Amino acid sequence: MDSLSLDINLPELTGSPKQVDWAVTERAKLIRLALGRLASPASRVAHLQAHPEERALFLRVLGDVVSSHTDARYWIDLRGDVLTMLQEMRPGLTAGLTALQAEVGT
Repeated sequence: MDSLSLDINLPELTGSPKQVDWAVTERAKLIRLALGRLASPASRVAHLQAHPEERALFLRVLGDVVSSHTDARYWIDLRGDVLTMLQEMRPGLTAGLTALQAEVGT
């Protein structure tokens, strides 16, 4: 659980070369912050170890959100705001958790 990673091919960003360089750095920081939210606190780690399907859901939704933004300006404007990124993930997480619960109920 210590080595969480987001196994996706990140899309190329659009914008000026300076914007793209800055945005790539900011995007990487936000991904690390979001993964850090997944990995802590200890009680959440224990839960996710017991429920790997929820961990996989979080990683998939995070990957979907990250991949959907190719404008460098988005990442520059968002810099450091992991809560906004997590808020953007909420619909996908809610739908995914509902589907997981339905599977368990059947």
